[in-house]
Amino acid sequence: MKKSLVFILAFSFLLGLNSCYKTEEDIWEDSSAVRTEKTLNDYEQAMCAEENGWVLQYFANESEQAYPLLMKFSKNTAVNMAANNSVSSSSGYTEKASTFDLIADMGPVLTFNTYNELLHCFSDPQQDGMGHMGDYEFQIMGRNEDGSFNLRGKKHSIDMKMIKFPMGATYTVNGETKTVEKWEDYYTAYSAIKNAIFPSKSKALFLTAAGESYRVSGMGSGVLNIVPADADEDAFPTTLSYVISLDNGVHFSSPFTGDNNKFSIQNFKLNEAGILECTDVDQNANISSGTVATYFLVDGNNWRVDRNSLEGEYVALFEQMQSDCRTANYGTLQYIQFSWSSVENKLAFAFKTSKFDGEYYYDVTIDSDNVITLAFNQETTEASSSSKAKNAMVFYRQFESFKNFVNLLSATLTLEGNSPLSITTMSINDGNGNAMSVDLN
Repeated sequence: MKKSLVFILAFSFLLGLNSCYKTEEDIWEDSSAVRTEKTLNDYEQAMCAEENGWVLQYFANESEQAYPLLMKFSKNTAVNMAANNSVSSSSGYTEKASTFDLIADMGPVLTFNTYNELLHCFSDPQQDGMGHMGDYEFQIMGRNEDGSFNLRGKKHSIDMKMIKFPMGATYTVNGETKTVEKWEDYYTAYSAIKNAIFPSKSKALFLTAAGESYRVSGMGSGVLNIVPADADEDAFPTTLSYVISLDNGVHFSSPFTGDNNKFSIQNFKLNEAGILECTDVDQNANISSGTVATYFLVDGNNWRVDRNSLEGEYVALFEQMQSDCRTANYGTLQYIQFSWSSVENKLAFAFKTSKFDGEYYYDVTIDSDNVITLAFNQETTEASSSSKAKNAMVFYRQFESFKNFVNLLSATLTLEGNSPLSITTMSINDGNGNAMSVDLN
């Protein structure tokens, strides 16, 4: 009897204990749901309260340019969007209305639950079966001190930000300072600032971080191709999209960690020195043209001489070169320019007439950050198998004007670029009254 009583009491205690545990689980489950609901309400309230709307710094993928989208949320779940890009708005400013929702799905999620072509076209399948591989649902990873939201594409996991619309931001167009006063102004400002930071003519920049140096290209397309500075031409690049902020910032679609994972960099901003400086915590990196002397010799940069900028002996020699070409029926002298010859591994000074192309090769010594010494290498030019070099030597022997201009360039030259970030124009001076300007072509 005593044993039965003990068993009954023990069983009753276990039932009570289990009941307590069940109650605790219910309490925590309820509180989690309550917290999630509160978070969703707070996010919705913040989104809808922003009178000027938001900028979703949208990346469809990392092989295409960014597509910033403007959004204005309303408490009735309506959202008005705007875009200006070649994919979703036919390269013109367009606004479209649809709806949104904030839901709980393994955390808070912002979803655009009715079709809006300005956004959803990036996730639509295309003839290749893939399309742009963009998202229209985003996990909300949190908020920042400035009120912006950190989002992550729910399907493709690309991180992006949704920032407050930069009403009142200033930008410069053709030397005139303007202010963002309405949505449409944003895209004008975006284009102006992007072109100021990354001019379309700029073919290569240099990124330095943790003692490592990388060559960056593709800026004008909106997609960066990054390779080690000393890499071969066929080196496989790291490809990253980027988005511009109107405060002269640049944000990569994902962190760049280099070849040795010694750093992790993603955010840059123009500093007082005029170069892009990394703003990530505990990271020391920048993007610039490098030294003027080095940038002048970058393979792929063609520096076209501005004939109207010629000074000193260059003026009369160039005029005589033009005259000699016409007299000999060699065509009209169209331009002269400098570029690096990867074949000869030397600097090429080239000319083009309406009938012939020619180029001469120079040995180069870099004396300092902005000083180089050129020496015409006649032996290399004569020995070259290039038809341009052969043409050049014909002109060199036949015309004193060409010979004298080529030899006059054998000098110590001081270079000055127009920007520490993206040099597109450079002045060249030999210190003896002979000078010219060259433009990146």
